[in-house]
Amino acid sequence: MVIIVFTLCIGSLVFVMDRTCIGALAWRIPVYPNATQVEQQYTMFGPNGTGKTVTVYYTTDAQSQVESWYGREVGRRSIDASKDSNLANYYQFTGLNWIVDADKDGKGTDIVIVASCFSR
Repeated sequence: MVIIVFTLCIGSLVFVMDRTCIGALAWRIPVYPNATQVEQQYTMFGPNGTGKTVTVYYTTDAQSQVESWYGREVGRRSIDASKDSNLANYYQFTGLNWIVDADKDGKGTDIVIVASCFSR
């Protein structure tokens, strides 16, 4: 009986942590408006949950345009978080890195988003 209760408690905790990650990263990760997702890999239960998620997007927009957009969006969200303690908490247990680069054919831009939650 103790093992069943313990298992249920741990399972519930993991589920809540995973759902918390999904909600936090949904707010933290800006997705470029003209981008198409081309690949996604994650380490745990699902994308943008507990662990790490790497998502690759593609757009035909210029690299400089995409970089400017990400700089504004990530900056805006950081400022919003500085004014709202609930949003600021997201920065305590999540991480976000983004890389914008010309695609290999030189016809568009690749965007790589690396998101982590309860994982460093």
